[in-house]
Amino acid sequence: MEITGEVKFSNDSAPDALPENSYLTVKFEDVSLMDAPSVKLGESVVDVTKIYKKGQPLLYSIKCPKPSPIHVDYSVSAVLNVGWEADGNSWIRKGDYLNDTRHHVQMEEGKNFYRVDIEVIKY
Repeated sequence: MEITGEVKFSNDSAPDALPENSYLTVKFEDVSLMDAPSVKLGESVVDVTKIYKKGQPLLYSIKCPKPSPIHVDYSVSAVLNVGWEADGNSWIRKGDYLNDTRHHVQMEEGKNFYRVDIEVIKY
C-alpha cells in the first residue's frame, strides 16, 4: 500500500529556507492499543534541504505492507528537524516542526492508495 500527502505549515509559520541536513520524518502507525506504545508500520525519512521551497508543497510518500484489518486505528505523524537528523537519543528540538493533532488513516478493503495531508506547527 502507499500513503502520500502534503505537509502543511499552520498559521504562515513556514520557514523561508531550511539549513543543510534538515530531515522530514513521516510515520504510519497502529495507534489502536490503549495504554501501549504505537506500532510503526511504515516510515519515510528524507533530507528536504534541497527540495524545500517556501510556498511549494512539501510532499511525502510511504510504501509499506497493508496492515491486518484486526486493528482499526491508524494514523500518520510528521516531524521536520531543522538542521539536524533525529537519532535514538532525541527526536525534536526547539525550532523544529511537528503535528499536534491526530491524522487518521481509514483502512478500506481493496484500497491500497491513501492521501493524508498533515498540518505541522513550530515547536
